[in-house]
Amino acid sequence: MEYILNDSHDPFFNLSLEEYLFRVDDNNTYFWLWQNSSTVVIGKNQNAFHEVDHDFMKKNGITLARRMTGGGAVYHDLGNLNFSFITPSSNKKDYDFLQFSNQIIKALYALGIEAEYSGRNDLLIDGNKFSGSAQFVGESKILHHGTILFSSDLEMIENCLTPSKQKLTAHGVNSVKSRVTLLSKHMGSTMNIHEFKDNLAKEIFKNYDSVNIRKITAEELQTINKLRTEKYSSYEWNYGASPEFNYSKSIRFDSCGLINLSMDLKSGKISNCKITGDFFGTGDISEMEQLLKNKMYSREYILGAITSIDLKYYFNNLTLESFLLLFDNI
Repeated sequence: MEYILNDSHDPFFNLSLEEYLFRVDDNNTYFWLWQNSSTVVIGKNQNAFHEVDHDFMKKNGITLARRMTGGGAVYHDLGNLNFSFITPSSNKKDYDFLQFSNQIIKALYALGIEAEYSGRNDLLIDGNKFSGSAQFVGESKILHHGTILFSSDLEMIENCLTPSKQKLTAHGVNSVKSRVTLLSKHMGSTMNIHEFKDNLAKEIFKNYDSVNIRKITAEELQTINKLRTEKYSSYEWNYGASPEFNYSKSIRFDSCGLINLSMDLKSGKISNCKITGDFFGTGDISEMEQLLKNKMYSREYILGAITSIDLKYYFNNLTLESFLLLFDNI
């Protein structure tokens, strides 16, 4: 087994590292522990516009990133420790969470913590979740990764994530925070997260006949950074990969009246746009609709489409910042 030393806190780099090692044509088993600065990481099939509170994230400097595995949105900070396993596998169809989760459970037990596997992909202590995991199954490899909430900010988790009411109802709780616990609260020692990381790694090593501890090479670093730039840090991957959906919002402005904005979004682009309402304005509103059509749904692209026009020609006395209130999460 190769244990990869990785001190990066950059979510785009860390997700690129995972895909790079997964795509390498070899039969090696890889394991590493890593941390991200404040980030919400969404699953590959999730809608980036629906899963999080973008306004809160923007105000608090929290990054959004999309991973290559499925599952739900999770919050990462430096109080959260992530683990990744990549192993050869001839099983091309089924997910196998237990073989990896058992290694974490066994290691935690050796450190004096009794945890249990629950449901599809959770680890619990006294019925409260502290770890969730996800997998990507390829032709000849499995990527399994997960979180360990060691000393994360639970208030930030609750404020960033906006899961559906149906999901919370299914779990019989009223908030995200009430479902989770911090591992540090269940430890008999005053171990910090760095000491915990080292001790956890040593326990995982015991499952393997040999362990090669190494850093990423300069050649590997070049390829990983290329993947970071071209994919994981891109708008097209993080937002454009969102499923097709419809968006609508209505606001009554004192200056001009009610504006209803309705859009269809596909691959992060506004594929169709309709503006209606009882607002006052001189210009033909279909011109405004055409300006927005086929633009990426982001502040940069929307501003690029409208900053050169006179908004007050279409909406009496409406300011640019007021108009942008019609667009959530940008």
